[in-house]
Amino acid sequence: MNRLSEREGVELLTHGDPIELGRQADAARRELFDDTVTFIVDRNINYTNVCKNECRFCAFFRRQGHKDAYLLTYDEILEKVRETVEAGGTQVMIQGGLYPDLGLGYYEKMLRLIKTNFPSITIHSFTATENPVFCAAGGHLHSGYAEAAAGCGTGQSAGRRCGDPGG
Repeated sequence: MNRLSEREGVELLTHGDPIELGRQADAARRELFDDTVTFIVDRNINYTNVCKNECRFCAFFRRQGHKDAYLLTYDEILEKVRETVEAGGTQVMIQGGLYPDLGLGYYEKMLRLIKTNFPSITIHSFTATENPVFCAAGGHLHSGYAEAAAGCGTGQSAGRRCGDPGG
C-alpha cells in the first residue's frame, strides 16, 4: 500500500469525492487490520466553562461571575476520573474554556494529581485552543509545552501524542 503525499491528500480532500475517500480509507484499513475493530472507554471532563475568548458561536462558555459559570475543584475532577475507572474507563479527555485567572500551575497540578491517584489512566488533555495559551503562560514553545505536559502525566494532546515532533 502506498501512502498519499501531502499534495495528493490536499487534492483529494479539496476536490475528491468524500464517499470514494471513505471507501479508499476503509480498503486501506482492511488491508492493514482485516476486520479488527477496537474501542476504549473514556470520558470528557470539562473542568470549567469560563472562557475569555467569548466566541460568538460557542454555546458552552460563560463569563466569569455568571450564575452558570463553574470551575471544578481538584476533588471534583478526581471523583470524575474515579467514576470513569470504576466504569472500566482507560482514558480521560481534559478540556475546558480559557479561564482568565488560572496560571499554568493549576493545570500542572491537575494532571499530576490525576496521574498520581490513577496511574493506569491515559490523560488526553486540552484542545488546540488551550495549548497555545498554556505555552505562552509557561514561556514554552509548543514542543516545550508538550514535554512539560508529558512530565505532568498527560499522554496525549488534541491531535498529537505528547512528545511527538511539533507537540
